[in-house]
Amino acid sequence: MRAAAVVRASGIQTEWTVGRESDQRALDARFTVIVMAEAPARLHSWRGADVLGQAVPSLGRAYVYFDRISRRVSTHRTIGDILGDVIAHELGHLLLDGGHAPAGIMRPAIQFASNAVETFTTDQRVAIERTLETVTDR
Repeated sequence: MRAAAVVRASGIQTEWTVGRESDQRALDARFTVIVMAEAPARLHSWRGADVLGQAVPSLGRAYVYFDRISRRVSTHRTIGDILGDVIAHELGHLLLDGGHAPAGIMRPAIQFASNAVETFTTDQRVAIERTLETVTDR
């Protein structure tokens, strides 16, 4: 899975579950990414047609819009790669206090011309680890 590769390449260990697996294993899923078939209609007028996902840190939840991602497929990028990058990016919004960064997976726009695995910066990795330590200590 591309999102796992992005996070792993940043040096962060994670465990990913899909669907009801977290319920079946009695896991406390603190961060949830929901892949929606279509972006909500109100999103177009509110944030524009280029938004591929959005995070709601107060809920620990991020939304990724498959219809918009599928329109961005190119000779350089597959749906799976773009989807994974968007998931990792939105997860970054859930785990980091800051917004976008000038480089790496947290830049404001996904790089569609390259299939290189972008990662979190060293500072972002440290901040994410701090956040995860705080969450797991609860």
